[in-house]
Amino acid sequence: MPSSEIVLLLLNDCASHLGDAVEVQVRDNGAGIPQEIMDKLFQPFFTTKPTGEGTGLGLSISYEIVTAQHGGAITVDSRLGEFTKFAVRLPRRSNVAAAIAAETDVGS
Repeated sequence: MPSSEIVLLLLNDCASHLGDAVEVQVRDNGAGIPQEIMDKLFQPFFTTKPTGEGTGLGLSISYEIVTAQHGGAITVDSRLGEFTKFAVRLPRRSNVAAAIAAETDVGS
């Protein structure tokens, strides 16, 4: 993306309460992500940056934390030339929090 291009991030009303989960969405008005790249977004070490400028671990690590550690989900919606939207959905009470609470209750 050229440095003079302005990308708008829409953050108004980005959090939704979905009963037992909360979802946060971030959407831009950028160039979008081609389908062949979307299929690789969460793979470790995948990057579109030149060699030496990125590790390709950011989205992979984020995906692991959200899904495996908190039982949530990350989804991506993108249309070329229009937008990209990431949605992160987390349970209000993760398995980790429930396990900690259970350990605390045992000692009571």
